[in-house]
Amino acid sequence: MYKIDINLKNNISSLTISENDLKTTALCTVEGPIHSRNENFDFLTVDVKWRSQDPKQGKYFSNILKSILEHFILRELDLCRSICISIYVTGSPKFTFLSGVNVALIGLINTGIPLKGMFYGIQNGDKVEIYDKNEKVFEHFLKDGNEYGEGEDVNDLLRYTKEVINFNITQQHTIS
Repeated sequence: MYKIDINLKNNISSLTISENDLKTTALCTVEGPIHSRNENFDFLTVDVKWRSQDPKQGKYFSNILKSILEHFILRELDLCRSICISIYVTGSPKFTFLSGVNVALIGLINTGIPLKGMFYGIQNGDKVEIYDKNEKVFEHFLKDGNEYGEGEDVNDLLRYTKEVINFNITQQHTIS
């Protein structure tokens, strides 16, 4: 199991995942919606910038995360506008993509971007899986291999991830 710590402040969201001696910290900033320069009148444009130690990995993860976010963001509400999501990840490469996905969710909620639903990233061996409620909608293999956990472990990890993220978001957005 890993531990997730979440801090939400204004336009910056952060998340730390640690397991044994491995620690990964991800920061997310969300700018927008602002008027789009590309004149796409049909829907909101999503731009993802991923910063990590490896520039090739950053570009690769940017494209994957962009396709995931385009699926979950209600892009029909803000026509001819755009949002820019910047992800900064440092620490263990093992949790890089997982941290980026979950901090993106937190950042979008923190800035009030309308979503079709919640999504959660979990890691199962060398495979990162994205779930919408209890249904897997995306999976990404970090490397070749067949090390996967049992189905029961995946459900426990998904439940844990949902609880931690939902609890922390609720705590930050509760009106006193």
